[in-house]
Amino acid sequence: MKNNKLIPTEEQRKIIEDRGNCVVIAAPGSGKTFVLSEKIKCILDEVPDYKGVIAISFTNKASDELKRRSLEGGYNPKNSFFGTIDSFCFVEIIIAFGKHIFGYPEKEFDVIESDKLPEPFKQQVEGFSEVGSYDDLTEDHLKVYGTLFQKGIIVLDSLGILANYVFDNSKACRLYLKARYSHVIIDEYQDSGYEQHLIFTKLADLGVKAVAVGDVNQAIFGFAGKDMKYLRSLVGTDGFQHHSLLTNFRCHVSISNYAKKFIGTFLEGFKPTIIETDDIRVFEKQVIGHEHHIASWIDTAIPVYCETYGISGLGAIGILVSSNRKGAFFNEALNTSSRHFVTTDLDKEINLWGMTFRRLLLYVFDPMDSAYEIFVAYSDIFADKRFAKKAIRRIEKVKATIEEIGSIEGLTAEGANLEPIVASFVDVAEVFFSKRKNSKAITLLEAVLKDRKSLESYFPPNPDEVQIMTFHKSKGLEFDLVFHLDLYEYILPRKRWNNGRAEFPEFHQSINLHYVAATRAKKVCILVHSTQRQNYRNELKQGNSSEFLTHQKLIHLKEIRRNSIC
Repeated sequence: MKNNKLIPTEEQRKIIEDRGNCVVIAAPGSGKTFVLSEKIKCILDEVPDYKGVIAISFTNKASDELKRRSLEGGYNPKNSFFGTIDSFCFVEIIIAFGKHIFGYPEKEFDVIESDKLPEPFKQQVEGFSEVGSYDDLTEDHLKVYGTLFQKGIIVLDSLGILANYVFDNSKACRLYLKARYSHVIIDEYQDSGYEQHLIFTKLADLGVKAVAVGDVNQAIFGFAGKDMKYLRSLVGTDGFQHHSLLTNFRCHVSISNYAKKFIGTFLEGFKPTIIETDDIRVFEKQVIGHEHHIASWIDTAIPVYCETYGISGLGAIGILVSSNRKGAFFNEALNTSSRHFVTTDLDKEINLWGMTFRRLLLYVFDPMDSAYEIFVAYSDIFADKRFAKKAIRRIEKVKATIEEIGSIEGLTAEGANLEPIVASFVDVAEVFFSKRKNSKAITLLEAVLKDRKSLESYFPPNPDEVQIMTFHKSKGLEFDLVFHLDLYEYILPRKRWNNGRAEFPEFHQSINLHYVAATRAKKVCILVHSTQRQNYRNELKQGNSSEFLTHQKLIHLKEIRRNSIC
């Protein structure tokens, strides 16, 4: 393999070399992204130029990273698709072939949440509460969705349903996907929904080799209709080879021990392999006071832990919280330089112009990115080299136009003239997708450019800033030092009272959230709570410790964590 500095283990090598349908159960830190990127490189070496790979990641950030690592060393992406399942369904199925079924739209598409639809469509779609899945689709539903399609409107909640309907009813769609793609690879499969699972299995039935990768212990999006059962269903399915990546190369052995013992407590028959060590790196800290006092303690604790465990650079530190509200609070309360990573409305926009604007923002603020890399992502559009030169010039103009402002303060200042900046973004989108103009994407771009916090979310991680984010957003990331906050009763695991009885809604989701948060840590993990806490109304409440720290069933974990060193 070209430019490969790492040597795969035996279990990794088997997955890389397997060219059939397979399901991979991958533990945290097991080298999953390395294996997938190497597998994609091998496939790209073998397939003809007119074919490629469908590489689906759960988030845009994870997709960008998989694409970067798969193409490093000068690999030709050929006709590959890197992105989320929503963007794949939208671009490769619904836009491309929906017109064969519903007719041609009268304008470019907007993808709109059902509660934001114009009347009378809002009321009609709200009446579709019985449409739980693709299996529940009726002719009445299709009539409304078809009318919306002709008006250039796609309901966000219906993306998976529409993609499956178009797939099943357009022979041209099926022939195209079979001809263009040799493999479909979906990461984080434990967070798949029903419609995504259907698309995956239908592609496999077409003869596209299918690879599902995930870990049932990291399923944390049940609230969004995702379910680990689809990953489990593939294990043992005829025609799917089962592989495992079980060795955690990321975490210090004591962190791995803690995580395995924690998750093993709730898994019947699971006997984790524990490596004995006296070097304990999982710590618990109870701060006297509330969140303001936690922030002050973190300011003093960071230099102590960095010196003790050889951690260099604030960018290697993650503060993980339960909500964006808490993230914003700690970003303001810390004296240590930090960045709160949020998701913008533009990130959620999946039309072609919105995706182009997001990619351009990442390019603008990353000195390591290049206009050519953006062009390569769309290279199959340009048969004429004159258009390629035109595209690259326009991409470079985007960065030059913003650099003329001189600072982010000037860019986001009240009354700043954003017209030439927005125009430069639009110029690029028009080269790529001249017939896909989307006014909503332009409005969302303007909103990002006006708001400093939103704009900063497109900056690459700064080595001089602590990174603050939610447990959910930390998925797939890693840090030398993790401060795992919000370990309170009622918060993690979620708890409520019903007729005098305690209930734990989404209990297994809470278990997996704690497991995911702890395994983001490579060298040190600190479990933090305080004697008081503020609720969402900013009312001061007693800060009882999380059941994950105090429950009798988990008392054995106290043996493999220690009190904080400061």
